[in-house]
Amino acid sequence: MSEKFEDIKMSGFADTPPKMVTGEAPAIRELTIRLSKIPPQEWTDAFNAAWRAVLYSDKKPAEVRAGFLRITCVPNRFNDDHKRTLERVIAETNESYRTRRAAEESARIKAEADKATKDVEEAAAYEKLKKDVKF
Repeated sequence: MSEKFEDIKMSGFADTPPKMVTGEAPAIRELTIRLSKIPPQEWTDAFNAAWRAVLYSDKKPAEVRAGFLRITCVPNRFNDDHKRTLERVIAETNESYRTRRAAEESARIKAEADKATKDVEEAAAYEKLKKDVKF
């Protein structure tokens, strides 16, 4: 059985200061946010796709990359403009990832049970063959 998935959460800003973003207004920075743990690649891909699909006023580019969440925005607008939406998309990604993993685990268990049943049936058929065929 696979290990239980623990929800990914934002856990604070990274120690490195926000970076200036080339081609953006001077107030725009790339904020780097620590996550509660390094997410699996499938989770990262799901979050990035979900974020691209989200629409809200003044939405800014964000992505999970190298185990950190990065968002390009005016730092003092992060809490009011972006944090709640990021938390919602993270929660939705956690739920969809957990649901997909449960479905995969269920399919794996069913495949193992089906194989075990087939193995038993084949063994019984072979025993019957050995019993029925006389040499």
